[in-house]
Amino acid sequence: MSTRKQHALIHRGDFNAESRKHPVLRWTEELIEWFDQPDHSNAGDFFDDDYSVKTPDGEYWDDGLDGYQQALVKFYHDPFPTYKHFPFTIITTELEGGKGHDFFGHFDLYVNLKGTPAKGEKKVSDHHGKEWDALVPIFYHSELIHVPGAPHDGMKLGHVKIFKDTGVVNALLQARGEKGITA
Repeated sequence: MSTRKQHALIHRGDFNAESRKHPVLRWTEELIEWFDQPDHSNAGDFFDDDYSVKTPDGEYWDDGLDGYQQALVKFYHDPFPTYKHFPFTIITTELEGGKGHDFFGHFDLYVNLKGTPAKGEKKVSDHHGKEWDALVPIFYHSELIHVPGAPHDGMKLGHVKIFKDTGVVNALLQARGEKGITA
């Protein structure tokens, strides 16, 4: 068995002037700022035509932007009227042959939930003191591919695997009388 050694970039915490010097981190910050707002009409700027996603419930969509839209509704827009990602740790390496980058990202995802809060429900505060209904730890393993002429440093998202603990969110949604994420 052979082992391939390569350099990895590791970033911890919020994006900053130093992180913006690296194209993958700059691209990621632009993606997160765009993703955390409600208008996703220009998804093609960030996602490759052959984009595929594997979601926390094991579902796999490999039909490009249509799959992206389905996953977005199921795992974000349906349960969360508003949400915000905060980077915790990001690790990136270059893919073999210079095709792009492997990206591993752990984020704190702060969310507001649909429905009326149940009795005794407590808020959580993000890194800037804003209150939210819940904090969801989320991890992404993504493949960023080089696409000549693409906006945002010539990179697009080719594939992503999403890992997140939906247990707390599902319990809160069910206490509010709402359907859980994977229900």
